[in-house]
Amino acid sequence: MALETGNRQDLGEQATSWIKNQTSVFATTDKVLGKDGNERECLVGIATFHTFQQNPVLYHCYLHPFYRGKGLMERVWREVHARYPRFELEPPLSPAMSRFLSKVDHSHVLSST
Repeated sequence: MALETGNRQDLGEQATSWIKNQTSVFATTDKVLGKDGNERECLVGIATFHTFQQNPVLYHCYLHPFYRGKGLMERVWREVHARYPRFELEPPLSPAMSRFLSKVDHSHVLSST
């Protein structure tokens, strides 16, 4: 994310910051072939939400470039919308996220200004 937006977004490693910010995470996994020849589930993407105030905020969203364009993010987007009917986006948006938003219904996304 930092490479794509030039902005680093760090979360504290202590559970207290996750609890305070009411953090929730949507993980995207896929089967990958390991060096040993066995398949295993691997984390390929993540969407992190905080609820600082009234509206949840999509704070961090990332899908590994090798997995983009395969419909994985659209599936997550539907799951996110089901859980959060209205939410805000934390800027800055990467070019990849901007392209994604141009392809999907994002009428439920609130202005963060």
